[in-house]
Amino acid sequence: YNPESGMLIEGQTISTLPEDFTGTSHCADLKFTPDGKFLYGTNRGHDSIAAYQVDVQGKLTLIEITPSLGKGPQNLAVTADGKFLICANMPGNNVVVFQIDAKTGKLSPVGDPVEISSPSCIMIR
Repeated sequence: YNPESGMLIEGQTISTLPEDFTGTSHCADLKFTPDGKFLYGTNRGHDSIAAYQVDVQGKLTLIEITPSLGKGPQNLAVTADGKFLICANMPGNNVVVFQIDAKTGKLSPVGDPVEISSPSCIMIR
């Protein structure tokens, strides 16, 4: 993004899926941590979350692709302190909380998925 012109400029193309994945999947949501160091994207179809490290130039490096622990991850939210990522698995009827490792950006599930009927959006106040 160029803040002076307001234009988006393509700087990199990178997949959210494993190289060997041959099915259909779509990225439904992308969220940065508040410090801008990590980016997470949902994979609806592969049922996973892709995690990237963001360098000072904005280039992405894949950290990991981790299961969303539910079908069809629709939406993500990152807490204001950047310690947790919450994933709404809409057709899977659950919400999952992941802890974000502050050094590596890797995700670790916290507790069990919470059963909720068709969660489509996560809002943190």
